Amino acid sequence: MIRKRITIAFLLVSLISLLASGILSLVQLNNIRGATEESFIETAYEDLQSLTDETGRVIDRRLKKYSDELSILNDYVSDIYTNPDQYLPVDVTSPYDVPRDALELYYFPDPGAHVNMDEVGLLGNVKTVFESMKATFPEIDSLYFTSDDGANLQYDNAGHSAPETIIEDEVAMRGRPWYVSAKKTGGTVISDVYENITGNGETVTFSASVFSGGAFKGVIGMDILTKNLNRELAMIAVGKSGSAELITDPDAPLVDDPDMLVATSELKFTDWTVLYAIPRSEVTAPVKAVDDRVFHLVLLFSALLTLILALTALAANLYAKRISIPLTALAVEKERISAELDVATNIQSSMLPHIFPPFPHRKEIDIYGVMDPAREIGGDFYDFFLIDDRTLAVVIADVSGKGVPAALFMVIAKTLLSNYALMDKSPKEVFETVNNTLCENNDEGLFVTCFMGYLDLETGEFVSVNAGHNPPLLKQGGVYGYYKTKRGLVLAGMENSAYEESRAVLAPGDVLYFYTDGVTEADNKSKELYGEQRLLETLNKNTGADIEELCADIRQSVEVFADGAQQADDITMLAIRFNGKKERIRPRGECMDELTIEAKLENLEQVLAFVESHTGDFPEKSRYHINIAVDEIFTNISSYAYENETGTVVIRVKVNDTVMIEFEDSGVPYDPTAQETPELTQSADEREIGGLGVFMTKKMMDTVEYRREGSKNILTLKKGAS
Repeated sequence: MIRKRITIAFLLVSLISLLASGILSLVQLNNIRGATEESFIETAYEDLQSLTDETGRVIDRRLKKYSDELSILNDYVSDIYTNPDQYLPVDVTSPYDVPRDALELYYFPDPGAHVNMDEVGLLGNVKTVFESMKATFPEIDSLYFTSDDGANLQYDNAGHSAPETIIEDEVAMRGRPWYVSAKKTGGTVISDVYENITGNGETVTFSASVFSGGAFKGVIGMDILTKNLNRELAMIAVGKSGSAELITDPDAPLVDDPDMLVATSELKFTDWTVLYAIPRSEVTAPVKAVDDRVFHLVLLFSALLTLILALTALAANLYAKRISIPLTALAVEKERISAELDVATNIQSSMLPHIFPPFPHRKEIDIYGVMDPAREIGGDFYDFFLIDDRTLAVVIADVSGKGVPAALFMVIAKTLLSNYALMDKSPKEVFETVNNTLCENNDEGLFVTCFMGYLDLETGEFVSVNAGHNPPLLKQGGVYGYYKTKRGLVLAGMENSAYEESRAVLAPGDVLYFYTDGVTEADNKSKELYGEQRLLETLNKNTGADIEELCADIRQSVEVFADGAQQADDITMLAIRFNGKKERIRPRGECMDELTIEAKLENLEQVLAFVESHTGDFPEKSRYHINIAVDEIFTNISSYAYENETGTVVIRVKVNDTVMIEFEDSGVPYDPTAQETPELTQSADEREIGGLGVFMTKKMMDTVEYRREGSKNILTLKKGAS
């Protein structure tokens, strides 16, 4: 009996101990659970706020990018007004002729406006830039420009219905809020969000005033669909049932639910707000799940309660780590990426020619180039290489965008350009081939502005193509001026784009200066641009500098102008001085030099270059008269001497105090000196055709002599140096 009582007492004591241990464990568990929930909520809120702030910075950068792109459009339109002679008129279609839902540039006037259609034709050049921008930023709904006199050019897919939906109730575009606000402020304006009348949804408009020579010319505009920005937010996972939202109405109420964990971040670029929300129950669900499991284990195995609580804390800790952002790992990753970007920048720079002089044995040219990169990896590059013993290829380009994608695109473009040039293709053929290659699989929507030219080191002939790049400057006669080129569409902008070649002939001492927009678009703390005119003036202050000093002077001028403002884009320059083949410019009094060439009009440039290589030290006016005479005589021989057959022309040149140029052909007998002087008092309609070119040649040359030797016509021109 005593043993039984002792056993029962032991069992009762054990049971009481077990119950007391269990109750104590439950109380302890409840306290731990409360602390863990608060810890989870605090950690989750910090992570949610960090994610919200980072998203806000991303959207701010996106909106800033739209503003920057609008500035590019602004500069382009301003340049059309400032330099109209550098652009060819473009046909702009009527909105009635635009197929439904087709992306197209179309034109319509404000009601009652009196519009200069020649101006509209020049403004049509914006289509190229509009197309490229729309391809890069598909969230752009519409791009447009309204001039001060009421001309409207719009690029979108609403052209078919534009007259009905865009010009509502005879309200002129110049009366729209985006136009009025931009004109009033004289700068860039961001509108409130509104419902687009084309039915595409909520829209925000970026607009900016366009000036030329200090005069207001109109307003450039860009419509952005906010649903595309919200679509990107919706793709961000916030737990299982959380949400992300871009609130564009500053008066809209935010989430006011105590059961929701809410984080907000106000944008700096606009008065919009980024909002992230997640239910508190979802944040604390892991704690409750762990708590339930521990509760059952406490009831069954109170002796192991301490271990179970430790495991619970460990599980909670592990789960907390799972939902929190590993800041240390992010910092390490950021440092690793930064180091890799530095390496990539060095690799990018090393791909450009940087040893000068590059061809020490070639005295016909001096070359110097430099690229000063901005903070990020950029897409600027220059290149030059010998295609053959007498032809130098030169390239300068700028890839849209920044970072690694632009750098990779730069490498591809640079490689393709050099490879195709070395395959004996003309500049036009190189651009057309490279453009189609770059358009393939261009998912990033990148494009390249590029200028490429071939320089004949013997004749000085320069053949070039321009794909939307800044025109170079050419020093001739000791003065720099902008080299007028035929601008084509940017590379990778549109498949099967056509490009036209421009030609010039360089004389010894002429200099070509190439650059990217990092030079002319460098700004100061007042957001003023360095500009084309300042660049031209700086070059003409340094006409006597060698090309390396010239590039250094331009760089210093840009730095002084910036006045400490941070460099936003790569600054890339390339300069070439043509010296010519010294043996081609013969000392006066030597024997005649001779060129035999087919009598074809396409060979005229080569003939002119051959003559100019002998007259480089003659006064500019004399060289001008000589070129006109040579052009007239060679054109006549090519057009009439051999009728339907092909023949040759021999051109001989001898220089002493005068230049003597002799043309010899085997065509039909023809004595131009025997032609009667045309009746200049008559109108062009009354005067007989022909004779005027020969008359001009006689007037410009000191003597013009003809003789017939056997079956050959020989015409001799003489011109003094004065």
